[in-house]
Amino acid sequence: MIEDDSLETGKQDGFSAARAMAAPIATLGLGCVGFYLFARDWAYFENGQTGLIACFLAGLVGFFFAFARKKIFFIVLAVALCGAALFASQKKYEWRRNYLEKARSGTPFVLEPYITAYPPYEEYLLASWLGKPDWVRFAHDCIEPEEEPAKACGDLSAIRLKYNIDIMAALNTYRNKMAQTAQKIVDGKITKKIDYMNCLSSKQCAEVPLLPPDVDADMIDPESDDFLQIRKPFWQLVNDKSITPEICAWIGLCRALGKTGALDPGQVQGQKQASNQVQKK
Repeated sequence: MIEDDSLETGKQDGFSAARAMAAPIATLGLGCVGFYLFARDWAYFENGQTGLIACFLAGLVGFFFAFARKKIFFIVLAVALCGAALFASQKKYEWRRNYLEKARSGTPFVLEPYITAYPPYEEYLLASWLGKPDWVRFAHDCIEPEEEPAKACGDLSAIRLKYNIDIMAALNTYRNKMAQTAQKIVDGKITKKIDYMNCLSSKQCAEVPLLPPDVDADMIDPESDDFLQIRKPFWQLVNDKSITPEICAWIGLCRALGKTGALDPGQVQGQKQASNQVQKK
């Protein structure tokens, strides 16, 4: 009889030990799956992923305690939190991967020169709620369509209302960056193509009209029309402060808005007499 009681007690102790091990094992398994998914696409990390990792960890801790205490409702809640964090993370990775792979394939975001950074996925989803400029939808609706653009694309006020983008402010900011780049070339701070390209890559510079590499600027008659479509906007950047029709023609966003009817590239205020100097490189 004593032996039977001992055997029964041993079985109960075994079951208790198994139950005690179930919570950490299940938590470890869930954690391994989660962190594998987080780490797998780490090359496409973007802002906001650390917050999702924190949410996953919170769900993991909640799962452990709920499992250990057999609280079914809280187990489901913790798993749902972990699953939501992983789902959102994968969507963000996919968003960032799509952006980077397009850039590597030679088709970067069409409005890349005019933004400081590509928006993270949640900013794209909640742009109107967050009051952020919705550059991605604006590009999709107004710049990229081969057919008729959205109705709002034909009016600057409508663009600002729908996409929260001040087009004239964006154009003037970009024009100022072009002017700074042109001035660096004039001052001899940028003399080599590699320096120019590195400056563009870092977004410290903007593309400006440049003579072809096989053309010697010193050999061009300042009074001639040779390469005037390049020389004129270049010196307007250096000497003027406005977006002239010639400069607009070198800004992709300005040309695109001319096509939608939101902007008339030929009507530019504050235009000065263009310098007749020859561009030096």
